[in-house]
Amino acid sequence: MSEGELHEKLIAMAERLRPQLADEASAISIIKDLINSPGVITVGIYPDADSPSGYGELYIKGGEIISNQLWAASAAGANNMVSLNRFSAIPCSDENYAKWLQMTFGDGATYPLEVLTDPLKRSAASVLKVGGGRGFVVEGKQNRLVITAAHCLPSLPPAMPAAYTEEKTFPRLLGPLGGGPSVAAECLFVDPVADIAILGQADYEFEEENCGAYQNLVEACEPIMVDVCRHEDRLFLLSLDNDWHECMARHSGGGVWFSEAGNGICAGMSGSPAINTDGKAVALVSVAEGMKGTRGGPNPNLAAHLPGWALTELMNAKD
Repeated sequence: MSEGELHEKLIAMAERLRPQLADEASAISIIKDLINSPGVITVGIYPDADSPSGYGELYIKGGEIISNQLWAASAAGANNMVSLNRFSAIPCSDENYAKWLQMTFGDGATYPLEVLTDPLKRSAASVLKVGGGRGFVVEGKQNRLVITAAHCLPSLPPAMPAAYTEEKTFPRLLGPLGGGPSVAAECLFVDPVADIAILGQADYEFEEENCGAYQNLVEACEPIMVDVCRHEDRLFLLSLDNDWHECMARHSGGGVWFSEAGNGICAGMSGSPAINTDGKAVALVSVAEGMKGTRGGPNPNLAAHLPGWALTELMNAKD
């Protein structure tokens, strides 16, 4: 069997599997069953404009097995030593998702939770109290800023570009995790539809009674970098016990939908960052199904819902 014939058959297998994976709730279970099946070689198929067929493939599990088989077939001068009933093919949105499956479920998996301990610890150090929820600190062009969910604000500022500073400032809004909000902050941006807001240092008049409180609070935090959320990704959410727990995420350019959040998405987690495996924030906790749901959305997608000026500052900060 030629490589081209094998490729065509793998694509056909992937296309047959695609309708089953359309159900988000069962997709991960199906993928795990396929990859963990003994004696099965699993391949991820993804769109590739540079490939003559329009698809690329990546061995998720069993790459060494198939390599040895093909080498033996070549050495024997044969081309029929590969049994296709030992293959399964999974359709992937892109090569990155295929790599994630490989590193998470493959024979040489390199993404166990312990590998992420250090970047997740650093990310947790960026989270603080915002009203009844949370927010996280990022490094702006001139000052550190706080990103949070809009519904964590006690009220919305007036829809008026010329509004007075005091109309956009909340005197006791921020504080450390585990403590009460005691520090003032000014709302620099808010989108109540997407449910996202950016906070900055309040005007000096609000700092007189506790001069430098905002600066002291955010300087004690580790600023977190912002990144783009892949269309299908593995993310981590910070629980109310301040432990990171895994979930799956999916979006189509807008809000991000969380699923498979085994520890639940609870009230009080709103405004927390959703962290990727690089320890960077890509989304924001806002919506869950029920009081402690394991899924929910749409949640704010930082690359889609932050304003242009902020996104430019924050994306450039990682360089």
